[in-house]
Amino acid sequence: QRLVNRLIVDMPIGFLELLGPALVGVAAAVIAAWVPARTAARVPATTALQGRMPLHAPRRWVAPVGLGLAGFGAFLLVVASTAESESGVIQGGLGVILMIGGFALLAGPIVAWLGRRADRLPATLRLVVRDSARQRTRAATAIAATMVVLVAPVVMGIGFRTDQARQQIYGLPDDGRQVYVGPENLGPGPGPSAEDVATVSRILPDAVQIPISLYRGQAVLSDGADQLAEFRAILESYQSPGALGVALATPELLAALDTGLTDAQIEDAGAIVLGVTGRRVDVALGETTLSALEVPTPVLRHSFPRLLVTEAVVNQLGLEPSFSATLFVNETPLTDKEYLEVTQLGISLSVGDPPGLTIGQIVLIGMGATLVVVLLIIGLVTALSATESDHDLRTMVAVGAPPRVRRRFLGTQTWYYTLFAALLATPLALLLFKVSTNDWGLEIGPLGTRPSDSIVVPWPEIGVVVVAIPLVVGLITAAVVRSAATVAPRRAG
Repeated sequence: QRLVNRLIVDMPIGFLELLGPALVGVAAAVIAAWVPARTAARVPATTALQGRMPLHAPRRWVAPVGLGLAGFGAFLLVVASTAESESGVIQGGLGVILMIGGFALLAGPIVAWLGRRADRLPATLRLVVRDSARQRTRAATAIAATMVVLVAPVVMGIGFRTDQARQQIYGLPDDGRQVYVGPENLGPGPGPSAEDVATVSRILPDAVQIPISLYRGQAVLSDGADQLAEFRAILESYQSPGALGVALATPELLAALDTGLTDAQIEDAGAIVLGVTGRRVDVALGETTLSALEVPTPVLRHSFPRLLVTEAVVNQLGLEPSFSATLFVNETPLTDKEYLEVTQLGISLSVGDPPGLTIGQIVLIGMGATLVVVLLIIGLVTALSATESDHDLRTMVAVGAPPRVRRRFLGTQTWYYTLFAALLATPLALLLFKVSTNDWGLEIGPLGTRPSDSIVVPWPEIGVVVVAIPLVVGLITAAVVRSAATVAPRRAG
């Protein structure tokens, strides 16, 4: 319930709907285990006894095929973003698969290329890079698998940050404590009845009730959009997405909304916009332009009036009353039970989303889950790598290297694999999100405009994926593996 922004009352999932994905998962696991087992079965016995996989010359077709798959996948995503039928979903899914496959194929050639240019690196890192180039199949497999996992938190971060920026043009989201009893359309019309207000009051007996007086007309931020003339032409008939409802600014209302304004500041401002930043803005109300104070205030986004004017401004402009509404501000966010009772009343009201996890909490959960999965993948790869590298490490210890070189080597190797995967996953996630974002024009909100296809680069999440996760994986690996070199088995005399 805390992971979604709607109330869950039923989860109609049948047995077959669970059986199908389970069978597909089992089949995928069997195939994934059978392919490397078949490869290992073909390894010569002498090579297997040495703890090494046979080395093959790099295939020249891998890099061109990887680039081709990634490019064709991006093309399919672009085509899918413009499709208006169900085939767009299929094209988009195929495009995602091809792009991920293309990037995975490119891991091998890049690992081999880096191995040839490792001369100037520190000793341990140079050993890791060259060993990965020799064992490029193992390295590329680990990097590709980790890359697929790391794409998820980057995409999640892009989605959260982009949605957060998109919602800014509609104002700050409410804090879950507000219930607005009044029609969604802020134009002229009958207000809520006293019975409606009393019904909500019985559900929220401890909430503060603030009466609101609304006025005819809609306002538009003069700096919020270039299409001001178009707005003025349509605002008389209904509420535009870029319009601000007009209400009376009372000290009780502004205090209940926690604006922090004093009575003197309210009178001095004359007009107040419940927005996202603290600044002075120009507001067009009919043929009049007002200088208003924008105050960052979380309110219900799509129904609450955002332009509050004092009685002096009302008298100056001759604004006509429209109707009265009531705002309930609860002491704490509404519980699931209160939310369900309020939304099922069948009266005209607006209420915020039910309480849930914050964006920061969801990101932390996602990053934690990503780290666990990456550690599982890296753990399997490290076990194989340790077996294949023990011969070289024993030789290094025999000629004078400290025994802890094994711990340093494996810790650096897992850091290298995870960092490599993160550097591939980040541009892949950005590209996937960008080409799958539809462009339907300019989004218009009461507090500004925004291109519909614009995305926000989530630098904090990218920093965690590229810097923190590889570092944590490397440190954990170095801490849990043995530092002592493996002793070769003694021959029977």
